[in-house]
Amino acid sequence: MTAYEEAVTYIEGIVRFAEKHSLSHTRAYLETLGSPDRSFPVIHVAGTNGKGSVCAYLHEVFGRAGLTSALFTSPHLVRHTERFRIGDREVTEAEFVSAYRRVRETAEAMEERGYPHPSYFEFLFLMGMLLFAEAGAEIAVLETGLGGRLDATNVVEAPALTVITSVSMDHMQYLGNTLPEIAREKAGIIKPGVPCVCGIEDPSVKAVIASRAGELGAPCCFLEKEEVTVTERTDSGLIFETSAGGDGKERFFIAAQAPYQAENAALAVLALKVLAHTGRIPAVTPDAVREGLAGMRWEGRMEEIRPGVFLDGAHNEDGIRRFAEGAALLAGGRRAVLLFSAVSDKAHAEMAKALAEAFRPDAVIVTEAGGKRKTGAGALQEAFRGAGITQVRVIPSLQEALGCALELQEDGLVFICGSLYLVGEIKEILG
Repeated sequence: MTAYEEAVTYIEGIVRFAEKHSLSHTRAYLETLGSPDRSFPVIHVAGTNGKGSVCAYLHEVFGRAGLTSALFTSPHLVRHTERFRIGDREVTEAEFVSAYRRVRETAEAMEERGYPHPSYFEFLFLMGMLLFAEAGAEIAVLETGLGGRLDATNVVEAPALTVITSVSMDHMQYLGNTLPEIAREKAGIIKPGVPCVCGIEDPSVKAVIASRAGELGAPCCFLEKEEVTVTERTDSGLIFETSAGGDGKERFFIAAQAPYQAENAALAVLALKVLAHTGRIPAVTPDAVREGLAGMRWEGRMEEIRPGVFLDGAHNEDGIRRFAEGAALLAGGRRAVLLFSAVSDKAHAEMAKALAEAFRPDAVIVTEAGGKRKTGAGALQEAFRGAGITQVRVIPSLQEALGCALELQEDGLVFICGSLYLVGEIKEILG
């Protein structure tokens, strides 16, 4: 076993013996490590859907502007190193192991002082802050793990900017059963006097976020639906216009096929405009913005992994609905095959209904992915039947299910969605 494999084995084992802790617990660990999170300005991003893409757009723009940008995202699809990017690369296995050893040594010392061991996500977050500080990051873009208010990333005391991409129904067992309740958790990242930028939202969500921002004296602005228009679709991506930020309409190209990515890119544009007024980072030129948006590639977001085969990590009702709308546009009347799987704590019946209403593929295959969290393929078949799609193939083996989908493709398209676990396992199968 290599040092990297040993590190991954240890980190994966944390899930079994550590629980989530308070922000003061994470702060104590960071201070023992030398407070690496205070070495660079932070853009802090929360949201139900779209936060990974918005983070990636911002990171790419900062890189094109000549800044040493660091990016912390979750979850990973195949490799743990995916969670940490410095500039245009993932961290190396050697860098990963070095940070792991420092955090593990610190955890052992802290436990002797009576502190509990960090949770899985907390451990990785601590590693990220070390990695970024040691790399000399000039700015870091941090994606929350779950929620916002109690998330380990929320230990950052004075970010340069906070971003809330979207609020929809997901992780209700942790965040609440209504949109306003979930919005309150996401709004927990807003800090006193720090500007906050938000995506297109339900009025009830807007009210919660605006209220919290007002309480903290944080300037807050929302991207409005009418401020984003896709004007052209090409084989290589989309051209969209946005008037976000009040500077008139601007045109941008993104190498993505899903309309929801135009909204994510427009939100990044708005965030950059607001950030420019803070004086916390060097100016980002219009060319850097255009090049960064055009150059961003984000795995598992309507990603064409083979000709006509699209992979998307949508895994809740709102995400699936946006995926379905994009898939229907991409198919454009051509034959469409859907390969679907979901984990057990997701609302797969609602997801099946959204796919049936907005997409209606010609063939559906349900399979199983996600290890212990997987949903049985039979239960997924029943969900699609309940949504009015009766012809559903049940193939529990993911490898066999993928093979069947590719055989059924013919001259059409294959779409794979429902779970980030599914995305990762498909990528492993295809190498």
